[in-house]
Amino acid sequence: MKVTCRFHGELNEFLPPVRRMHEFESRFKGRESIKDKIEALGAPHTEVDVILVNGRSMGFDHILEDGDVINVYPSSETPVMSGVRHLRHLPMGSPRFIADINIHDVVKMMRALGLDVLEDRTFSFEELIEISVNEGRILLSSSKELLKRKRVVHGIFIWQGDRVVQIQKIVADLSLKRMCKPFSRCLLCNTLLEFAPKEIVWERIPPKTRKRVNEFARCPACDRLYWKGTHHGKIKEKVDRILSPISLKG
Repeated sequence: MKVTCRFHGELNEFLPPVRRMHEFESRFKGRESIKDKIEALGAPHTEVDVILVNGRSMGFDHILEDGDVINVYPSSETPVMSGVRHLRHLPMGSPRFIADINIHDVVKMMRALGLDVLEDRTFSFEELIEISVNEGRILLSSSKELLKRKRVVHGIFIWQGDRVVQIQKIVADLSLKRMCKPFSRCLLCNTLLEFAPKEIVWERIPPKTRKRVNEFARCPACDRLYWKGTHHGKIKEKVDRILSPISLKG
């Protein structure tokens, strides 16, 4: 038996080049769900928003039938039609995140924005999923196989490439700009920072820094000290790019 498939928008990036941007046939045997078929072709279910089967909006539990015509859409390119069923529901408002160990640079920049991003290099895939489900955290990962796990509810695939552009898209898609409070969170452990009077941390400040900096922040969890130095300036350039109104929706 076979079905005819067409992936739309950025979902094509999960396909081999010969299958991108046009219809192609895919065979199957026995009883197979459309979720299993889509993921077997390469796209994690967490990236899929709308599925049309023979022109009708279907869920992931739809069982394939011989001759089905399937169109798969990301949230950025959903069809305009009545009765469409959206499958990708990411938490809005004040979402929290958890990340795998392979995207520490993304974690660091999102924390620099003031976003709550949990990361622990000792977490297994199972532990990442467990925390994501139990705490309602959006799972950030560069692993397609992790995001294909059945228990994963909310996930975002992190592509290779310009990290600033990718984080811009996350901020825009989840309407996070208003909740971003740059440099309010520890880049190392994710804890909210506290004001640290200069006289209290005087002995920990490098001599040259004492002369030119008067404002300091301290992490109450790991005791790391922060101030506006050269490193701060480099991160701020990226933060400003991410929050640029030109790059964001609305």
